[in-house]
Amino acid sequence: MRGGAPQLERPSPEPEGQRWASWSLEVAAAAAHSQLLTSRLGPLIFREKNAE
Repeated sequence: MRGGAPQLERPSPEPEGQRWASWSLEVAAAAAHSQLLTSRLGPLIFREKNAE
C-alpha cells in the first residue's frame, strides 16, 4: 500500500529530484532562521562593540 506518509522502517528509494527538493527546503529554512537571528542580534553585538 502506497500512502502519503513515508515509512521509517523501510525507506523506498526517492527520486533524486525529490530528495534534493526536501534537502534544499531544509537548508533554506535554516538559512532563513540564521539570517533572522543575525539581523536581530547583529546590530546589538555591533552596538556593544562600539560602546567599548
